[in-house]
Amino acid sequence: MDEMVDWKPHMIDMLQNYNDDQLWDVVNNYPVEDLRLKELTALGKQGKLSADELTELEQRIDAWDQQVLLRSEALLLLK
Repeated sequence: MDEMVDWKPHMIDMLQNYNDDQLWDVVNNYPVEDLRLKELTALGKQGKLSADELTELEQRIDAWDQQVLLRSEALLLLK
């Protein structure tokens, strides 16, 4: 898998310039259920992932984590 760029400092800096309405937009943009992520996770538990599927799974997990962390940071700024 390609080396991941550390996106968090950049995004946190951006969030600090957001007004409350913009922060609420980030909070309310919660990640939707990713059916492909569930499918790949199930295949992984069965030991049936190809190398490409494993890469896809890792990318989907990273994207999910980024969305959740960004939402959490926005909530902290709203306190």
